[in-house]
Amino acid sequence: MKVKTRPVLPFLHFGLAGLMLLSNGLVRLGSGMEVTVTPNVVKLNGTSAKLTCTFNSCYDASEKHFSLNWTYQECNNCSEDLFVQFRHRVIISKTDRFLGRVEWSGSLARRDVSVTIHDIQTSDEGIYRCYVLNPPDRHKGLGTIRLSVVTEVAPERDSTIAVIIGASVGGFLAVVILILVIVKCVRRKKKQDNQSEDQKTEEEGKTDGEGNQEEEEKEEVQEPEDTHSAIQEQLLVYHRGHTLFSMLPSRRRYRSVKTNTQQFRNSFFPFAISFLNGH
Repeated sequence: MKVKTRPVLPFLHFGLAGLMLLSNGLVRLGSGMEVTVTPNVVKLNGTSAKLTCTFNSCYDASEKHFSLNWTYQECNNCSEDLFVQFRHRVIISKTDRFLGRVEWSGSLARRDVSVTIHDIQTSDEGIYRCYVLNPPDRHKGLGTIRLSVVTEVAPERDSTIAVIIGASVGGFLAVVILILVIVKCVRRKKKQDNQSEDQKTEEEGKTDGEGNQEEEEKEEVQEPEDTHSAIQEQLLVYHRGHTLFSMLPSRRRYRSVKTNTQQFRNSFFPFAISFLNGH
C-alpha cells in the first residue's frame, strides 16, 4: 500500500506572499471609507446651522457595529469636547455649551450623520469634527468643519440698478454710434456731390474756355482794326502828319511809306507804320 503525500512548502509560500502584500498595502481590505463635509460654514447669530457630514463605505452600515463621534474644538490648541455620538443609537451629550440646542439630522440608511445646532451664538464658533467608523472598514473617516458666526448679514446687491445702468450706457453708446455712422454717411454723400459738381464745373469750364478762346481769337482779329482806328483818330486830333497813316482796303494794315534812304526808313513815320503793321 502506497501513501501519497502533498508538499506543504508551496502552501507556505503562498501564505507568506499574501501576508507581504497586505503589510505593504498592495491589497487593502476594508479601507474604502470616505467622508464628505462642507469645510466652511457661515451663519447668522441666532439662526440654525446644519453641519452636514456624509460617508461612503464598501460595507453596509449596521447600527450594531457602526460608531460616530461629533467633537467641538474652540481653537487649534484647545481640547476636543464630545457632544454627539452613535453607539447602537444616537446619543446627544448634555453639555453646558450645547444644552438643548443640538438635533440629529442624519439617517444611517442614507449614510448621512449630519447634526443641526439651533440658536447659534458667537461662542459656538470653532472647529467641528465628524469621526466615522464602519467595520469591517479598518480606517476611521474624518471630516472637519469650521463654523463662523456673524452678527449682521451683508446687504444684498440690487442687481436691478446695475441692469438699468448697463442698459442705459449700452443704449447711449448705441445712439452715439448710430449718429457717427449717419454723420459719416452724410459727409461721404456730400463729398461725392461736391466731386460731381467739380467735374461738371470743369467740363463746363472746358466748354466755356473753348468758346472764350474763339471769342478772344475773333477779338484779336478785330483788335488791329480797332487799335488802328483809335490811333488814327488820335493822330487826326493831335498830329498833323496823320495823312501818312492810310489804311489798306483790307483794313488790317497801313499803307507803307516809300523810303529811298536808310535814314528816312528809320525816321518816325515809316518806323511807326512798320511797327503797327507788325503787331
